[in-house]
Amino acid sequence: MRIGIQVEPSHSFGRSMYGQLITQIRESGWTPVMKDQPCLPWDQVSPDRVDVWVGNVRSREAETALIGSGVPVINYAHAFRTPCLHQVIQDQTAIGRMAARHLLRAGRGSAIALGFPNAPYSEQRVSGFIESLREAGQPAKAIWMRPDGDLHALFAEHRRLLLETGALYCINDTLAARSILALQALGIDVPRSLSVIGTDADEMCNHWLGRDITSVINDYQALAEEIVTLLHELESQPDLPPRLRRVPPLSVFTGETVMLYLGSDPRLVRVAEQVQHEEAERLTVDDLAALAHMSRRNFERHVRRETGRSPGAFLREARMRRAQRLLANPDLSIDLIAERCGYADRNTFSTRFKTETGHSPARFRERLRRIR
Repeated sequence: MRIGIQVEPSHSFGRSMYGQLITQIRESGWTPVMKDQPCLPWDQVSPDRVDVWVGNVRSREAETALIGSGVPVINYAHAFRTPCLHQVIQDQTAIGRMAARHLLRAGRGSAIALGFPNAPYSEQRVSGFIESLREAGQPAKAIWMRPDGDLHALFAEHRRLLLETGALYCINDTLAARSILALQALGIDVPRSLSVIGTDADEMCNHWLGRDITSVINDYQALAEEIVTLLHELESQPDLPPRLRRVPPLSVFTGETVMLYLGSDPRLVRVAEQVQHEEAERLTVDDLAALAHMSRRNFERHVRRETGRSPGAFLREARMRRAQRLLANPDLSIDLIAERCGYADRNTFSTRFKTETGHSPARFRERLRRIR
C-alpha cells in the first residue's frame, strides 16, 4: 500500500511525528510517498499516486479537494475538525488536565492558564486545565494573548495576580520559555515565586532557555501507532466510515520550573527548596519537620492547612519526580533508580511508579527515548 505523507518537521510536533510514522509505515511493509521530502501536499493527492494520504488538513479548501480525490484521508491536525475525514489527534483537553493535575500534586491550587484565542488546540488545552482545577475546588483563570503579544507588558499588568496564584500554565513550551524570560526581567523568580509548566517537552526550547521546562509530554509514538492501526483497517476496508480518535498525553517531564509547595510560611518554603534541590529519597517526614524547626505534629498541621495534602504525599511526589529524571538516563538500570529513589526493591518501585504515572518504568523509559 502506498501512503502519501505530509508532515512538517519544522516544529516539535512534526519532528517527533515524522520519524515515528515513517518507521512504522516501513515496518508494516508499505511505501511512504513524498514528493518533496518529507511532504506530499494535499493538492497533489490522487488515486494513481497513493492509496491513503496522511496529513495536516488546515482548511475547507483542502478538505474539499481531499474528499473529491477519491483517496482515503487520515487527518492528524488538531487545529481543524471535519466529520468527513478520518482523524487521529492529540487529546488537547487531556493535555490541559494533566498539567493541572501535576500542579495540584505539587501543592499548587490556584493557577493561571496562558493561551492564544481563536486557536482550537490552545482553547481546548486551557479549557481542560481550568476544568480540572475547578473540579478540585481550586480557583483558575485564563489570560489570552496574540502569539506576537508583549509578554513583559502582559505580566506587568497581571503581576499581583500571578504572584497570588503562584503557578502559570503555558499551552506550549515556546510560550513557556518566552514567559520565563519575561518574568525574570520583571524580577519574578521561577520556580521560587512562580511555577511554570508548558507542553510538548521541546528540547530546543530547553536549549534556548538554558534550563529544562516542566512540560506535558505528548505521546507521539502512540499517535503514530494509532494512525498505523487505522491504516491496517483501511487496507482491508477502504470504505470504512470516518471517525475521530483521540490520543492522550504520556506524562509530565519533570524539569526545573515547578517547585513543590508546602506553604507560604518561610520555614516551609525553605524545606520545599531543600527538597527541590537535594536528593529526597532518604528524607522522612521527621526530617522535614526538623528542617522547618517544628514538631512533626505542628509541621503536618501547617502543610495540610495550606495545601490539603500530607507531607508524606510530597515526599512520594519528590521521589517520583526524581525517578522520571533518572529514567531519562539510559545508562542507569531500573534497579539502581529504585535504590536512588529510596525504594527497597525494583518491584515496589515499579508498582508505585505505575500507580502514579500509569506506565511501568520500562515502558515510560522506552516512550521517553522515542519521543526525546
